Amino acid sequence: MSESKTIGFDLIKLAELLRKYRLCKDTTPLNNAGQSCISKSNGDRWLYNLDKIVFTADYASGCIPGKTEEVQVSLSLSICGVLSSQDILRNPLEKLEFNFEIEGYVVKENEEGVIIDELFAAWHLDRHITSEGADDGITKFSHPLYHLAYGGYRMEAKGNAFGISLIMPAPRLLYPPMDAALGIDFLLQNYVEQKNIAKLVIDPDYVRIMKNSQERLWRPFFCSIYSHWNSQHFTTSPDFSPLKLLPLYY
Repeated sequence: MSESKTIGFDLIKLAELLRKYRLCKDTTPLNNAGQSCISKSNGDRWLYNLDKIVFTADYASGCIPGKTEEVQVSLSLSICGVLSSQDILRNPLEKLEFNFEIEGYVVKENEEGVIIDELFAAWHLDRHITSEGADDGITKFSHPLYHLAYGGYRMEAKGNAFGISLIMPAPRLLYPPMDAALGIDFLLQNYVEQKNIAKLVIDPDYVRIMKNSQERLWRPFFCSIYSHWNSQHFTTSPDFSPLKLLPLYY
């Protein structure tokens, strides 16, 4: 079976599991992504888009504002991957646009009556792209090839909607690449209480899907980083070198 079809069937199965354990009301975006990946199967590429898929977040202490209601977290992404190489560590992805959003509302009362303030936050996981011939050394700040960051254009588009909050361009935090499966696991592990996902995360099909994605995306990523200390056992592509992934080596 081709890589595209394997990934597509994994996404469709993941949608089934989310319905089975009642963790997502509408898994249509995930089903569509799986079908798209299968239909676009070819020799050395796999790709799909995941439209916004939404999960209900469990209440967490420390939430600001403290009386936020009906918090939802969602994921959307566009991804294109390449087949792995046995001889050299290569970047497993040609494209990654990965966004997740957090939405809720708070109810206030004043002399004019009840006011509902809609609340919003966003994170993104990027694959840093430079123009042809550009030198990463000219970036103004540390810029790992794959990085997780708070804010971005989805929050910038809200204008001055964040009151007295000070939102600076966020540090780009080193994080391994994620696809739809790993992204959904990330949201569930961070925004849904462990007791509510306990059955899902030990389901053999769920474990298999996550291991497939980790082998495809995380193994080359961490092997490349480790090659900084053990270059004899690994050969890395120049655009996927340890310094590209983590520009803070000394």
